[in-house]
Amino acid sequence: MFKSFIVRYMFVGGLVSFLLPIPDLECANNVTKTYDKKASVISRDLKLQEDCQKFWNLDPYKLESLCAYQVLYHDDYSSKRIRELFPQIQKDEVPIFATMILTLGKVDRGFSPEEISLIQKLSYPGLSLASLRGSTEIDPNTDLARALVVSEFSGDLGKNRADYYSNCLDILALRIHAERQRYLDQSPCVPGTSEFHKATIEAINTILFYEEAVRYPSKKEMFSDEFSFLSSVTDRKFGVCLGVSSLYFSLSQRLDLPLEAVTPPGHIYLRYQGGEVNIETTAGGRHLPTASYCDCLDLEDLQVRTPEEMIGLTFMNQGSFALQKKKYKEAEEAYKKAQEYLGDEELQELLGFVQILGGKKKEGKSLIGKSPRASQKGSVAYDYLKGRINIPTLALLFSYPGSNYEEIASYEEELKKAMKSSMPCCEGQRRLASVAFHLGKTAEAVALLEKCVEDIPNDLSLHLRLCKILCDRHEYTKALKYFIIAERLMEDQGFLKKDNRSFALFYEVKKIISKVAPQKANTLLLMESER
Repeated sequence: MFKSFIVRYMFVGGLVSFLLPIPDLECANNVTKTYDKKASVISRDLKLQEDCQKFWNLDPYKLESLCAYQVLYHDDYSSKRIRELFPQIQKDEVPIFATMILTLGKVDRGFSPEEISLIQKLSYPGLSLASLRGSTEIDPNTDLARALVVSEFSGDLGKNRADYYSNCLDILALRIHAERQRYLDQSPCVPGTSEFHKATIEAINTILFYEEAVRYPSKKEMFSDEFSFLSSVTDRKFGVCLGVSSLYFSLSQRLDLPLEAVTPPGHIYLRYQGGEVNIETTAGGRHLPTASYCDCLDLEDLQVRTPEEMIGLTFMNQGSFALQKKKYKEAEEAYKKAQEYLGDEELQELLGFVQILGGKKKEGKSLIGKSPRASQKGSVAYDYLKGRINIPTLALLFSYPGSNYEEIASYEEELKKAMKSSMPCCEGQRRLASVAFHLGKTAEAVALLEKCVEDIPNDLSLHLRLCKILCDRHEYTKALKYFIIAERLMEDQGFLKKDNRSFALFYEVKKIISKVAPQKANTLLLMESER
């Protein structure tokens, strides 16, 4: 009985013990639910923290990154930041704006009505997008890019391409505007001031040369005419000085940045405030002193070009590249098109030579005869009119020597052979000297230049360049001889009294000679004065 009591008690007790914890289970469930809620909150917080970390890894001034993040995650962080950069945009318009930034310029399409409505809000001091103007008139003074593309492509194709590239540059301008804000947040300034313009220059340099990686083509490719056209530079990210300068200038028009295009011989660069900041587009937009563009040039001879003239220079470049490849018909067409925008005497002379090489000897000779260089001893025009240059030599003088040793050596042999059947000409000797330098025949090159100096004793530029070469070779006695002549020419032509940024090479050589041979320099200068 005792045993049965124990068993019954144990059974009943077990049953009781099984029934009693029901309230405790409800409590446990509540605890579990509370835990799940806390875990959910923690998980959500962790996700928010992770999202924050993702967002704050972005550069807050890189518009493309912000727009890409917005399109991927539709988050509030990037939306808020985009609206901080562009306060006119409403929250519900951010997705449209982000998509527009990422797709426009990468696909061949224009603005949709929604995008036009949106972008019209973005015009304020410091930002003037071409898409807002809505004018069918092509004016290079307000939109060089559109004028360049319309002149490159004809008919409806030109109009469609102009819209496309103009839109591409508008998007670039918006990205530059966002980058400019980085500098303005660090040093606030009023739009239109010098500080504001310099911040704009820094922002353009960052977007164009670092983010877009626009750069100079290789030596083998650089003589292709496509690298002078804005459309090709925009697409391929390669360009020669003229092509990149055209792109840079077109962006400056959209960002209210007043720039000038300046052309020393054979080159173009941009400048702000008359040279306070020079923009060398072949070197990432870096500033170079004005004197570096005037080695053998009077400062006053630096030509400031209008936007319309930049279009003419583009076609002039195209003609010169065709001339180097002996495509005379193409060169003539390009030069004639350049004449619609440009009235350079050099252009007229080049057109004359192209016509001669293309078989139109009478017309070409007439044009060359009108050139100011026709009476300048040592010039190609002078030597040709005097009968010192035959057609084979003339063709070689305007052709490309090549990009490697074998090609240049072959060119040298051809030129020497052609010059044997004609009288000696200064330009031929100069070209042979240039080729000799490329081939490492420095002594031969110096000898050729000394012959040129004998033929044209009043050529200041030639004397200065020869002095510099001789100084580099440590032939200071010879260098001093030609430097004395150069100094006399500088004085006779009135350049010694001018800004020392003119003929900067003269002052560079003078410094070298005064250091290495001061006594000899004084002696020879005294001897020269006694004569």
